[in-house]
Amino acid sequence: MSYQVIEIRISRRRGQGFVPSFLEPKARAVREVEDWVAKAFLSGLSRAEVIRLLESVIDCRPSDDLLKRVQIEIDRQVKAFKERALLGRYQYLFLDAAWAKGIVGLSATRICILTAVGVSYSVVKEILVFERVRVASESSWRGFLSRLVERGLRPTELDLVISDEHKGLLASASEVLGDVLHQLCWAHRIRNVRKSVLASERKEVVADLGVIYRAKHLAAAKDAFRRE
Repeated sequence: MSYQVIEIRISRRRGQGFVPSFLEPKARAVREVEDWVAKAFLSGLSRAEVIRLLESVIDCRPSDDLLKRVQIEIDRQVKAFKERALLGRYQYLFLDAAWAKGIVGLSATRICILTAVGVSYSVVKEILVFERVRVASESSWRGFLSRLVERGLRPTELDLVISDEHKGLLASASEVLGDVLHQLCWAHRIRNVRKSVLASERKEVVADLGVIYRAKHLAAAKDAFRRE
């Protein structure tokens, strides 16, 4: 699909304006352009990068109103997603903090994003929420988990919580979620083991750990541990 700028002379009815059906009132661009801008923002492009790309594609700078409309709509959808009621029944809860590079502003820096992923009893994985915080601390995890419970997450239905060994996360999970069993994430365990062995042995050690991880039950895992 290609885009270009065209001038349209629109006739007017007496006493009222006229807008063709393929245009929206007070909008300079067709809806497809707004959808493209939204995808660009969601792909991580900055406002300046979106402007440069549109200028190269359609030889015209997108209006500030267009960019503002797209950003407002994205913010509305994110807010609705983060505040929606959690009506599902979740058996497993994965918790993690990820660091990403901020893309907004001249002083953009790394930001921390807390994330919760639930796995339902029908084995459906769902991102429950993500929140940007200054740092992953006990207080930030406590607030994060408390808001999950307020939105409908039922700790009594959880069989297992999976995370890394961050002390603040472990403490807040115990406080907010109660006596739910807690398991350290295999990915983090493998990374820790990998760092502790010689570089020449890492590939073999990780492969052996994979055999244990993929065991169908506890007895098979123990047998793989003794064998490997």
